[in-house]
Amino acid sequence: MLGFHNHHDTYGVFPNTSGRMGKDDDQVQGNEWAALSAFVFTLPFLEGTANYEQIMTGITTAGLAFNGQHPAYSNLQQFACPSDGNAKGQGPFSEHQTTNYALNWGDSNYYIGEAPFQRTRGLFGKRFVWHSMASVTDGTSNTLALSETGVIDVAGSQNPKAGALAVFGDSWFGTPQQCLSAAWPAGTTDRSQYTGTVRTRAIGSADWASYRGISFVWAEAINQGFLAMLPPNGPNCLENDAASALSRVYAMVSAGSYHPGGVNAGFVDGSVRFISETIRTDLSAWRPGTEEGDDTAYLLDLSPSPYGVWGALSTIDAGETVSLP
Repeated sequence: MLGFHNHHDTYGVFPNTSGRMGKDDDQVQGNEWAALSAFVFTLPFLEGTANYEQIMTGITTAGLAFNGQHPAYSNLQQFACPSDGNAKGQGPFSEHQTTNYALNWGDSNYYIGEAPFQRTRGLFGKRFVWHSMASVTDGTSNTLALSETGVIDVAGSQNPKAGALAVFGDSWFGTPQQCLSAAWPAGTTDRSQYTGTVRTRAIGSADWASYRGISFVWAEAINQGFLAMLPPNGPNCLENDAASALSRVYAMVSAGSYHPGGVNAGFVDGSVRFISETIRTDLSAWRPGTEEGDDTAYLLDLSPSPYGVWGALSTIDAGETVSLP
């Protein structure tokens, strides 16, 4: 949380996906900017100034590709958790540093599409949308900023804690129950492994973004975000099994870790607390929203979260009055 707070102290806003250092809506530099995550913009505040300067120099003078190999994207242990045996300085995609941190994208997968200038119900997510402390009207001490995710170990892993992805075979899903059923079909008693269909593609350049924790650079929820529709250590579900932009975007992803019983979570006020995986989450809930890919019909819903205490902690301005002991 230190990097995020130092950024806020300097610029008056938290960093966000696909923006620039600070906040400047006019400085949109095309696809390279559209791909950089909030973590990139915390580097100068996390002893990563040299890396940050390399990244910025490459983009402004040489068009550095976010998905290319570059020393500035490697060996940044600031983003690795010692409890994850798969965390490493260099991951399987272009030697990018993997990440065990996941940003709060709110409680609705209807708001994680790719269209710019739209916001989620959480503190992070979407292109060129910045939030400040003042934006968090639900209270900074009970609003999530980030949590954890496992790093994928091998393609086809069936371990939810390792960031593996269960595949939901229909064209769209919007409820926690659909994701749970895809991960653990009826009759499953052992939830330490997925028993449903699991993504099995080999990790490669055409398909790398569809894995958890694969890169601290890449700004997409499936890689380094979480939704509070399912409890901590819940499953991660991918729509279909296609290497397409939509299959990467329209997913339901959970906070998860190798810590027994829950996850660590950082709150907007800077506090860090351990959240039990038994925190109240209403798995029977459903939040209606726009249809898949229908960004033209986008209208942000600011009503209270239907997903229990965990869901309420993820919204920044939905009017909930929840708190943790």
